[in-house]
Amino acid sequence: MNLSAAETDPTKYSLFAATSHEIDEVLGFDSAMNSLYNGDPPPTGPISPEDMFRYDQNGNRSFNTAVGAASYFSLDGATDLARFNQYQGGDFHDWYSYYGGQTPKVQDAYSTAGAAAVLGVELRVLDVIGFNRVPFAIIGSAGGGGTVSPGGSFTKTAGDSQTFTASPNANYFVNQWLLDAGAVQTGGTSYTLSNIQASHSVQVTFTYVQPTKLDQTINFPALANKTYADPPFSVTATASSGLPVAFSIASGPATTSGSTVTITGPGTVVVRASQVGNASYNAAPDVDQTFTVAKANQIITFNPLPNKAIGEPPFMVNATASSGLRVGFNLLSGPVAISGNTLTLTSTGTVVVRASQSGDADYNAAPTVNQTFTVSPAPTLSASRLGQNVLITWATNVGGFALETATNLAPVVSWTQVTLSPAVVNGQNTVTNAVSGTQRFYRLKK
Repeated sequence: MNLSAAETDPTKYSLFAATSHEIDEVLGFDSAMNSLYNGDPPPTGPISPEDMFRYDQNGNRSFNTAVGAASYFSLDGATDLARFNQYQGGDFHDWYSYYGGQTPKVQDAYSTAGAAAVLGVELRVLDVIGFNRVPFAIIGSAGGGGTVSPGGSFTKTAGDSQTFTASPNANYFVNQWLLDAGAVQTGGTSYTLSNIQASHSVQVTFTYVQPTKLDQTINFPALANKTYADPPFSVTATASSGLPVAFSIASGPATTSGSTVTITGPGTVVVRASQVGNASYNAAPDVDQTFTVAKANQIITFNPLPNKAIGEPPFMVNATASSGLRVGFNLLSGPVAISGNTLTLTSTGTVVVRASQSGDADYNAAPTVNQTFTVSPAPTLSASRLGQNVLITWATNVGGFALETATNLAPVVSWTQVTLSPAVVNGQNTVTNAVSGTQRFYRLKK
């Protein structure tokens, strides 16, 4: 005999199948038809437990002894689990096998040489004729890197089969299936434990595979040239991976904050776009874009200067540059002395003062601005009698003078401003005061 399933001598029979067959009959596999011959009438006496599950193809109880009859083992008369033997040379409670062509079973009436028959429907027969099927504990588990289904502990009855399915995590694959800690299968996402006859543990192990990273590129459009003092501006770039792009200043007078570039001076600026990659993508090659920053222009605000009269004290002039840089002054022509932004009148005539700002590392020189004013002789104050009034006049060519009056010149002079506004008559400022009989002195004060 073939003593185990590993032996496949085609001339020998399975010891397991033959022994199981005889044990089944000791446990109650039997039929009231076993003493009959083909063509005999059906039995009329007591029947065996297994006979209670004998049906024909139409779902009717069958005790037909004809060799060509078809009888089946069924729990409900509808689902046929095995076909009974009808040949009188074998037991009627065994399975149909005289003519061959079927899958070998333990309870076949005629065994098949070289076959490794296993228990199957025979366990159902034992169950229904009164025996309790003993469940076996099965444990399914998975190593790190995936899961197995079913997992955990559950029970199976003898002869059952169970298929396990492995689900590897990303970048993992199935390494081995272990049955009771021994390797039984390499690879594959499923493993079937067949003809269960004992408790078992099934474990699947996984192996990590370092994924191959993809390359990526950056699209960073060219940047327009700028001028110092331009406001901060945003730059944009995209990675073919869809990952965010970071920006930095490779060289030049600028700073970055996120995607915003702030210019800090004139010169050549190189902005760098980078993407460092992740678990799926390699770092992208950096892409640089260059732009130039020109010096900023500036203008001077220098307001017109009032005309002056000789004898007035030195005065200051002021001007501002849009850059905030200091403005300088110089005398182009005219009778004044200049020191910084202080002018001192030296004579009468036309004066031209120039304001200038020469620029610096950030700003171009500003266009100069000239302002002209006239230094005139001090106006002469004249007084004359006109009826009961005193007529006081002075020239209008130099503005800013006020007419003041006093009643004495000594010992303490108290001058007060004449409140009458002068009228302009023939180019002269004219004030008319009524004669009051009191001595009165007049002067012009700026």
